[in-house]
Amino acid sequence: MGESASVAGLNDAEEAAERERLCGNDQFKCGNYCAAIKYYNKSLSLDPDVAATYANRALCHLKMRDWNAAKSDCTEAIKVDCGYAKAFYRRALAFEGLGDLRGALKDLQVILDILGVGTLINGERVE
Repeated sequence: MGESASVAGLNDAEEAAERERLCGNDQFKCGNYCAAIKYYNKSLSLDPDVAATYANRALCHLKMRDWNAAKSDCTEAIKVDCGYAKAFYRRALAFEGLGDLRGALKDLQVILDILGVGTLINGERVE
């Protein structure tokens, strides 16, 4: 595996889920998105409470232009961690792919709120 798992303090299922997630990451890096999804599926079956795994699977769906699946996975990631900016960003990309620019803009605004940036209008910060 290309990444080393930090498994201290994890139970057996969480440890196994992390190994599957890391294998998925390796497959993703090689461009094997379908294989990566299978590893992420297995990881989520072992530990469904890891937002990063949903977000990683969503990125695979984005690469394959499966906008609805990407949006769904991002929504699941957000349910697990409502402050996970990366999931909102990937969901914004899915909304854009679906032609829902309002949905995309809404998620991008949430990211600004999470990051404490506020709203930018014509390059100026508005609180």
